[in-house]
Amino acid sequence: MSVGLPVPAGASDPDVVADGTVVYSGGDRASTDVAVQPLVDGSIRATVALEDDSAPASYSFPLTLPEDVVAVPAEDGGVDFVKTDTPTEGTVQELTLGHVDPAWAVDGNGQPVPSSYELVDGALVQHIELDEATAFPVVADPRWTWGWTTGTVYFNKYETQGVAGGAISLVGVFSFAPPPFNVVALWYTGNIIGWASSAMWQRKCLKVQYGFTWSWKGATPGVTPGHYTGGYCR
Repeated sequence: MSVGLPVPAGASDPDVVADGTVVYSGGDRASTDVAVQPLVDGSIRATVALEDDSAPASYSFPLTLPEDVVAVPAEDGGVDFVKTDTPTEGTVQELTLGHVDPAWAVDGNGQPVPSSYELVDGALVQHIELDEATAFPVVADPRWTWGWTTGTVYFNKYETQGVAGGAISLVGVFSFAPPPFNVVALWYTGNIIGWASSAMWQRKCLKVQYGFTWSWKGATPGVTPGHYTGGYCR
């Protein structure tokens, strides 16, 4: 899965600032800057800055998704990327592989500006409602939380409860993970269930990050359960 940026045609080569943020400016939309920043939790923040009232009020983020993954509006106003699977005959399992947090924007005075998403022809379009009272610059900040592409599986509250009670099979969930993690994760089943139970009582959600630990012996695959809130946790 990938998401493109609304980079203006003819924009200059991107600048990279100290925190790793990549900034695109110039081109045929001189009044708009686009920046993208990787965050420590594995999500990605894309920032669109509207410098004055000549800037467009809508920005298109092209989506490239596998054939079996679809983008669907989420209840919180964001967007989910959902994969449907049939692990056994007569059963259907839906896994959310990523989430876009609800659209938001603020003006130059720190006041919220109404903003929303629309799915149009394979793209996520963010609309920003500007009027004569809007103070520039306006900053819009879509944030993408990727489940599998960052090496983290995110469970919502219902799924967390299902893992804690054994109603959701981790075999089915981790069958989507790339090898060797589709097998390694099952070694940690008891630990993951414990973390799910703890998350449920704290009104949080379960996440399971997979990756390698490095030592003089080489790379060892493993998983690290944890808790999170916001985004897909609802």
